[in-house]
Amino acid sequence: MKHPLLGKLQKGKKINYKGKKICPEKATYKTPDKKITYITDTAYFKEIEKFAKFSDLLISEATFSDNLKKKAIECKHMTFSQAAKIAKNADVKKLILTHFSQRNKDLENFKKKARKIFQKTYLAEDFKKFKI
Repeated sequence: MKHPLLGKLQKGKKINYKGKKICPEKATYKTPDKKITYITDTAYFKEIEKFAKFSDLLISEATFSDNLKKKAIECKHMTFSQAAKIAKNADVKKLILTHFSQRNKDLENFKKKARKIFQKTYLAEDFKKFKI
């Protein structure tokens, strides 16, 4: 909900509401900032780790399995292991893999392999919720 009075509180200013003075310290609180990085439709390149550095959440495509690494390069996509490597090297807190190829029939197996590189790896699923 957007409201001019709420905006003032969020900026740390006192407001009058229905005849009462309200201090921002008593009406609002600040949550820590979160960094979310989303990587899609790209081949792996080392510099991409800089974009993901210290992310609370990295959502990354993982289109191909490792045995199709050449195909991944050709199609400008990444493998499960490459996405996990980015998460590990970028010191992210959580990795969610997405954008899977139809040829990947055993996603749980790929998740297990990715978790050997980066433990906090999860698979995106329709309507699945993740806490950041």
